[in-house]
Amino acid sequence: MTNARTQTPRHGGDPEHAARLYGAPADGWVDLSTGVNPWPYPVPNDIAAAFARFPTAGDLARLDEAARRGYGVPDRVAIVPAAGSELLIRQLPRIVESTVVALAAPAYRSHGEAWRAAGHSVTDWDRRSAPPADARVLVIVNPNNPDGATIQPSQLLTHTGESRLLVVDEAFAELDPDCSLVPNLAGRPAIVLRSFGKFFGLPGLRLGFAVGSPGLAGALAECLGDWPVSTPAAVLAAQALTDTDWQAQTRTRLAETASRLRDLLTVSGLPPVGGTNLFQLIAPVDAPGLHRQLARRGVLTRLFPETGHIRIGLPGSETAWERLITALRAVDLG
Repeated sequence: MTNARTQTPRHGGDPEHAARLYGAPADGWVDLSTGVNPWPYPVPNDIAAAFARFPTAGDLARLDEAARRGYGVPDRVAIVPAAGSELLIRQLPRIVESTVVALAAPAYRSHGEAWRAAGHSVTDWDRRSAPPADARVLVIVNPNNPDGATIQPSQLLTHTGESRLLVVDEAFAELDPDCSLVPNLAGRPAIVLRSFGKFFGLPGLRLGFAVGSPGLAGALAECLGDWPVSTPAAVLAAQALTDTDWQAQTRTRLAETASRLRDLLTVSGLPPVGGTNLFQLIAPVDAPGLHRQLARRGVLTRLFPETGHIRIGLPGSETAWERLITALRAVDLG
């Protein structure tokens, strides 16, 4: 998706758009513009049959059970699947009565857009300070995107209250399950959003979850209808969310690869200023210029022109590493 006014992609993962701007690289793109695991969960060979039928009540029940176990959802807390957490981000503000919303900034910008579009009064809030006293909804991305800042559940709980709704976007919490608020949700006026595709490396599956108070979760479920997710998404995620061995091995692999990327960027004169084990954030002197230089060498990154940052994802092969190293050696840092 592209912003027509700035011709800047709103999200990473659009090499076709990059090719229109910079030309198509002869060797193809090294696409590091997304915060997605480059080693996806293995898709079983028999998944093709799932495309030929509607999702059954059994499919959705198995997905519900797997997600509850995988995320540590307490009893009496609801969980709602949807075709991606982006859909939930856009839908949630429409079922909340118009109010004052404080968004912990900087953060994933879809949140602010969605609450404003639904008629709410939205103000940015520095998460290091107390939230605005008049805010009836607090929105926090944890770990944050794009700087990776994390707030521990005990601190998040201090922001809950009977007259205040806490919304926590945990799209990258799979990397560190201990930072998740989900196990502490019982009896709390809160909604946590989870994203399946990033950690499991399958963003095209389009699957996310809303976890939280039954009333609000139930209203979301009504909006999404009888088939909130596709059959392949339900079947594959039910397997992946219970595959704890793959998850543990993947967390180790991502941590090691993220460390390697941090080291490379540091020795290249671009020490990270934030990030997670799926991406690193840098603040070069000329972010747009560096983004263009890398793109013209076939390395696609995620530019944040409004803040002067670049997000760089994990290379998924030694060939990708070699091309990134070569490109970094050739660029002019200004």
